Amino acid sequence: MASLVQLIREVIYMIRPEELVKLFKQASDEKWGYIWGAAGETWTQKDQNKATRDMTVKYGQQWVGRPVADCSGLFVWAFKKLGESIFHGSNTIWRSHLSNKGTLKNGKRTDGKELKIGTAVFQMKPDPSQDDGEDQSHIGLYIGNGKVVEAWSTQKGVRTTDLVSRDWEQWGELKKVSYDQASVEKNPSTSLEEYLLGERTLKYTSPYMQGEDVKLLQEKLNSLGFDCGTPDGIFGSKTKAAVKNFQKEKKIKVDGVFGLESYAALSTAIKKPEQETNGSTEVEYIVQEKDTLWKISKKFYGTGTKYKKIMEANGMKSTLIHPNMRLVIPEK
Repeated sequence: MASLVQLIREVIYMIRPEELVKLFKQASDEKWGYIWGAAGETWTQKDQNKATRDMTVKYGQQWVGRPVADCSGLFVWAFKKLGESIFHGSNTIWRSHLSNKGTLKNGKRTDGKELKIGTAVFQMKPDPSQDDGEDQSHIGLYIGNGKVVEAWSTQKGVRTTDLVSRDWEQWGELKKVSYDQASVEKNPSTSLEEYLLGERTLKYTSPYMQGEDVKLLQEKLNSLGFDCGTPDGIFGSKTKAAVKNFQKEKKIKVDGVFGLESYAALSTAIKKPEQETNGSTEVEYIVQEKDTLWKISKKFYGTGTKYKKIMEANGMKSTLIHPNMRLVIPEK
């Protein structure tokens, strides 16, 4: 009977990977610190004053007043928040808390299967004292889209990093976590990260950078005559080439990286004649910090009194605007 009850409990109370991912993203967004041995507690000045570990003495002061954890402590904290427990220590998790595991190469499972979100990833070092000669020295959580959240180091704290560039070598599916079909990373063409255009620098990376902002950039560049192909939200080689052509025409630095200078050029770019409708010419403007509709009207029309024209063109019922908002500026 006890074993049946335990089985029922495990089935009913399995953690969903998305729940883990949400908590790890929270720790990264809140810029948690790294303190060896910690698992989500707030680091105090008293704790810092008592510190003896060299790295904590050297870098721990920056984390005073913040939640802190080490790499496996982040898992301990997240599991506890979700009503479960897991032992502290990346090596212990590798040996005792995985239902399935294997190796990674260039960010992909070597068995050819999809790396699911909520999967633990590991870095290892040789350890002759272990039976298999390996010691899992560091652990992070794969959150999808080629990204990992990890408590990196005492100097750097909790960060979101790239799966490939950080040389993760092993993967492991955690016990007490339900890796069903919903856990397989969705096709990026149908499920993109929600970034506003202008919120981050866009560039060609491995794995590819992707998001709604990339898709919007592709659509805009296509409308201006710079061919990105079908807008799919993935910053691939064709998008990089289109960006370089755009930069060349605008006489700005040609590097294929869409940063501040490129955004500024895009914000005042005018559609080419073949893209115009009803013979009119429109400008798409990206709202900047401290902009108001009055200031934008004055910028384009020489007077702020025509701000209602901008409101009408954009179907606005309020004068409220925010940075990175895209506005259509009708012709004079």
